Amino acid sequence: EGTKYTVSYYLTAKDGYKLSSVTIGSSMATEVAYTIGTSTTKSTSASVSANGKYTVDDINATSITFYCMGTSSSSRLYVNYLSATYVEE
Repeated sequence: EGTKYTVSYYLTAKDGYKLSSVTIGSSMATEVAYTIGTSTTKSTSASVSANGKYTVDDINATSITFYCMGTSSSSRLYVNYLSATYVEE
């Protein structure tokens, strides 16, 4: 919604597994939001500092999509860290 620099990152679990938690990091300070599974409702935006990390716990779904909510070229989501925890379905 008015964000010129929006980009998304989609992560999905291997068949037979669900995501439990995901941590994403950015080399640039930005704002991120996410949707879980097939939901189209974005979470509230959260700040990520330069080289900071943001964790989403209790996902209990097969996928998550992160969105860059930065509003300028100096607040892009440059992923420099990604960690996911899976559980069997």
